[in-house]
Amino acid sequence: MPAIVGQGPHPAAEFRARQQRDQDERDKAALLQLVQRFEARGERVTTSPTGPSNVYRLLAGEPGFPPQTGSPRLLRLLRELQDAGRLFRVVVRTPDRKRREVFQTTPESAPMPADQAAKDGPATPAGEA
Repeated sequence: MPAIVGQGPHPAAEFRARQQRDQDERDKAALLQLVQRFEARGERVTTSPTGPSNVYRLLAGEPGFPPQTGSPRLLRLLRELQDAGRLFRVVVRTPDRKRREVFQTTPESAPMPADQAAKDGPATPAGEA
C-alpha cells in the first residue's frame, strides 16, 4: 500500500528522534561514570537542582561531562536514570552530622563487598545500638 501524504511521522523526524535517543543513552552512561568517579574519590554528588551548590554546577566542569548539556537536560537525564533504577537518591550524614540527599550508583541497601563488611564489623539495624 502506498504511503499517503500527511499520515504518520515524517522519516526525517523519526531519524532525528532515534539520534536523540541514542545520544541520550551515551550521555546517561557518561553521567553514571561521573557519579562513580565522585564516589571513588569519596565525594558526594548533590541532588539539589537549584542553589549555589547544585548538581549542574558540580558536574558541568568535570572531564567527561556530556557537551551541549544544559541544566534542564541534565535534570531530565538524571530523572530517567533514577526511573530506570540505575541511579539512586540516598540520605547521608556529613562529618558535621547534617543530613544531605545525594546521588549514588547503588541503592543504600545493596550488599556490601565482603572485604568492606569485614572492616566495618557487623551491621546494626536502625534504632538499635
